Amino acid sequence: MEITSKPKHGTAALGGDGTLVYTPNEGYAGSDSVAWSVKLKQAPETVTGRFQVLVDPPPPQEPEDEQDEQPAELPGHRWAGAYENCDEARAEGHTPVRKGEEGYAPWLDSDWDGVGCEWG
Repeated sequence: MEITSKPKHGTAALGGDGTLVYTPNEGYAGSDSVAWSVKLKQAPETVTGRFQVLVDPPPPQEPEDEQDEQPAELPGHRWAGAYENCDEARAEGHTPVRKGEEGYAPWLDSDWDGVGCEWG
């Protein structure tokens, strides 16, 4: 296999197993293409083709200051006095539970706005 026309918005490389790998330029989103040809063994024909790729934009990232506010604790790490889950908080009649209040824990706050168990 041989690359006959390189992509405009990234790179293409041939793998030892006959695969063609496309890597978009950093920050690029949109369409791109790579042309290739293959000489068939024991045949006079050459096969040609073009791969068309569509690169999706990366998901938006939260501003760094918001990311820093997210606690490093993961669900399952029980804080002293924190509810294990929203069912427990609802059973105690303590919903929604706000950051800084007894019972609050980051795993109760799915959108990281400082208010946990705010639905239902």
